[in-house]
Amino acid sequence: MGGVNAGAVYTYRNTSSGWVNEDRIIPSDSAADDVFGVSVSLAGGTLIVGASGEDPGDILNAGSAYSFDLPLFADGFESGDTTAWSASLP
Repeated sequence: MGGVNAGAVYTYRNTSSGWVNEDRIIPSDSAADDVFGVSVSLAGGTLIVGASGEDPGDILNAGSAYSFDLPLFADGFESGDTTAWSASLP
């Protein structure tokens, strides 16, 4: 599992004292030269991560995409109340 160029994705949270590393994400089938993390996309709480060197079904470098659900908005906005971050302009 893992190896050179296997890859990883790190998540961070912005706190009052700065950015803090929160998690390290690696796939359970991580292998050398998978290049996991070569591309990432985040929409809502879903993280999609590309691994361009992954060999699914023994097809050399066919690539794969992985989906992860992230616990976003742990600051209380998960209720959908957007009034806390809206502002009135004069």
